[in-house]
Amino acid sequence: MTTVMFNLAIGLSRKAQEEIIKRISDIPGVTGVGRLAPEIDDKDLSRMCYADVSNAGDPASVADRLERLDGVEEASVPAPRYLIP
Repeated sequence: MTTVMFNLAIGLSRKAQEEIIKRISDIPGVTGVGRLAPEIDDKDLSRMCYADVSNAGDPASVADRLERLDGVEEASVPAPRYLIP
């Protein structure tokens, strides 16, 4: 599984944000969507979200698709991280 990070647009109501998150959860290959910090009320931090993409999915395609959605400001696939032995 790979995670795609994305930010919702500034100025969206909480209801509009939830509708976008719901639409993203319906994208093929996406297995989960959520906010990075759901318990925080800070408007800037509450815009930061993630979408988990299954191993069979294509994270780069999902990120491209998210960036084309109204209400999504940016989306990217973070670089892989490895433990140093």
